Amino acid sequence: MHRGQDILHKYENEGRAVFFNEVLGLEYDDGVATLTEAEIKACCKDEYLNGQWYGPPRRTYMGIDWGPANSNNSYTVVAVMAIDEYFVPRILYMKRFVGAEANFEYLHDEIPKIANHWKVSLIGGDRGMGEASNAELRRRVGKEKLFEFQHSATLKQKHPQWNAKGQFYVTNRNAEMGEFFNRVKRKQIVFPKFESIEKPHVDDMLAITVDYDEMHNRMAYINDEPDDTIHAIIFGLMAARIGGAFESTYIY
Repeated sequence: MHRGQDILHKYENEGRAVFFNEVLGLEYDDGVATLTEAEIKACCKDEYLNGQWYGPPRRTYMGIDWGPANSNNSYTVVAVMAIDEYFVPRILYMKRFVGAEANFEYLHDEIPKIANHWKVSLIGGDRGMGEASNAELRRRVGKEKLFEFQHSATLKQKHPQWNAKGQFYVTNRNAEMGEFFNRVKRKQIVFPKFESIEKPHVDDMLAITVDYDEMHNRMAYINDEPDDTIHAIIFGLMAARIGGAFESTYIY
């Protein structure tokens, strides 16, 4: 029995919870969201609010998940973070752009202002829906300041791969999302005081469930509701890795 058949055999005979927990090394409960509100709250610190930071000066990083101008299923979200002395990301600021603010002309003006306010060192931008917007942002903040990332559902390598022709990184979507979820579950990421986080950001983080694709023999994170906040944070984390803020190892 080769590896693929062996995994499928365990999937069919072990039960999903055992399969994901013991075979794939993922926390999983059938029919339950990947994260719970309690797990998010456990990462929140009461001493600072969304948009305020009282700690010592640190390099900051921004992630952008671009969305369409008019949509109820996907939004442009930015997340700003710093990496503390324990190499733990601290989310300093999150914003979802809706209504008139979702207009690209507004975004191209406002996001550089946010980056300047937080003295952002590097920006990680979603290339999937944001190639043109990333180009405009580079023009405004500096070409060397923004790196593009494109999620892939088929990339076999866990770590991002450089696409020299397109000048962007291809990322393993499942690996990056698994990294984020495990950070939250292990309290290795810090959010602002829970009451100061706008509800859509919490909803985004609760939107993901796990499924197993038997045909292709692989696990996938799926969602029916927006999950843009997660990806904004992920792109910011990848920018921080490029900036040397912490080691490029993954939490598994």
